[in-house]
Order: sequence, then structure tokens, then C-alpha cells
Amino acid sequence: MKITDVKYYLPTSGNSPAVFVKIETDTGIAGYGEATNHFMPQAALGMLQDLRPYLIGEDPQRIEYLWQSCFRRLFMRGGPVTGTAISGIDMALWDIKGKALGVPVYQLLGGLARDRVRLYGHVAGRTPEEIAEQAKMRADKGITAIRFRGFHTYDDVEIHDHKWAVKQQVEYMEAIRRAVGDDIDIIVECHGRYDPVWAIELARRIEKFHPFLIEDPVRHENPQAMGQVKEHTSIPLAIGERGHNKWEFRELIVNGYVDYLRPDVCHCGGITEMKKIAALAETYY
Repeated sequence: MKITDVKYYLPTSGNSPAVFVKIETDTGIAGYGEATNHFMPQAALGMLQDLRPYLIGEDPQRIEYLWQSCFRRLFMRGGPVTGTAISGIDMALWDIKGKALGVPVYQLLGGLARDRVRLYGHVAGRTPEEIAEQAKMRADKGITAIRFRGFHTYDDVEIHDHKWAVKQQVEYMEAIRRAVGDDIDIIVECHGRYDPVWAIELARRIEKFHPFLIEDPVRHENPQAMGQVKEHTSIPLAIGERGHNKWEFRELIVNGYVDYLRPDVCHCGGITEMKKIAALAETYY
């Protein structure tokens, strides 16, 4: 089996442009993957074009070899564009192998480890009352974890004011907890907006409401900043959707800066790389 073509598409536009990859073979089997990076879709398309020569004529079932080829043959490695493009390619290669062997990809990864997975429900609102109502609706449907973020400005210019954002998230947290009771887990999403001192202040003020975790409390560029927050709170911390390969997760894991990892399969290098990140994380619980 040989790869005959690599095609890529940008079928949507607006706030959430999606990029998809199609890898064709000489057997007629085609694989599909997603290489979506909402903030730089044109760059992802360009990287797919640059990686295309490394794939044409190759055996698509050599997934590990092709992953390494796409990553290591580049002099400038890593980053969101490369990670996103390789993710889409990798997913398409796994799709081809699953189709060729007539089995779901999860069987190729070791089979089912579980037959159920817990989900959270995301809520938003312009006021504490509105967001609490949304949370209550989800809890009433049987959803046992609620995720929210604050600092919505709902105007044309969004300027992040740390003090105001912390105040709003505390108000929202209190309203949601009051609405759903103590048995529902609440995830506080921060989108990496805070500097460490303000993330610590937020954690201090919401600790009494027993959040399940704080997601992306600080920006991701400096992993030690997560360690700084970790030292000042007992609330579990999570990060990961901006990680683009196993090396970007290493420092977070081995230094114990976080309690939960959240790699995005469209950003972190695809299925192949996510499995390696998960294995490294497992050794540190």
C-alpha cells in the first residue's frame, strides 16, 4: 500500500474555522484526520503542504516512521502549527490502518479499557443568575460535572482585567454552587488569562466552594508559573490543550506542576503522540 495524495480542506470560516486532512492510497482506502487550529488555519494548511512530500509514495501503515519523518526532518520543530498538521496526518494514517484491517482504531491501541466515559457540561452567562440557571438545567439532566468561565465582556473589545475577572469568577462560582448543590463537580476554566499572583488570588477565594479543578489558570509559556500556583493552593490544577508534543508536557509532569492533563488530539501530535503523553503522565499518577 502506498500514499498517492494528501489533500486538505478549510470548509468553514468565522470564529471556528476547521481544517481536515484526507490521505489517499493506491488501494482505494482513504483516511481522514482533523488539523484544526482555530487561530491560524491558513498556517496549518501551509504546513500540511510542506509536509506532503514526506508522505507521497510511503506506506501509510508505517505510522510511527511517518510521524518521526514529519517531525524530525524539519529544522524548525515543534509549535502549534507543526503540532496541528502532524495531528491531522496521524489521525488519517490510523484511519487508513483501521480500515485496512477491518477494526476500529481503539482495537489497534490495545482494546477497550472502559465502556463508559464521564463528560462535563459547559455553561456561560452574562450574570451569576443566568449562568447558575444554565448549570442547574444540566445538573437536572444528570450531568455530574459543570465547567464555566467568567470574564465575558460581550462587546467588540475584550480587555482582560485581572481584578475584575477574579471578582466575576468568584461570583459565578458561588452562584453555580448554590444552584447545583455540593454533589456536582465544578470546573473553573481560566483560558490561561491570569498572571500567577491573580490565579493564586482566585484559588484562595473560591476554595470554600470546593471546585473540582482549575483549568489553565496561567499562560502556558512558562511551566514554572504553574508550579508557583500549585504551591499556594490545594485545588487540583489542569492544563494541556496548548501542548504540541510530548516534550512540552514533560516539565509539567515530572515536576508535579499539575494534577490533570488535557491534551487536545488535534494539537498534541495526534493519536500516536497522545498515547505517549498519557503513558508518561501515568507514571506520575
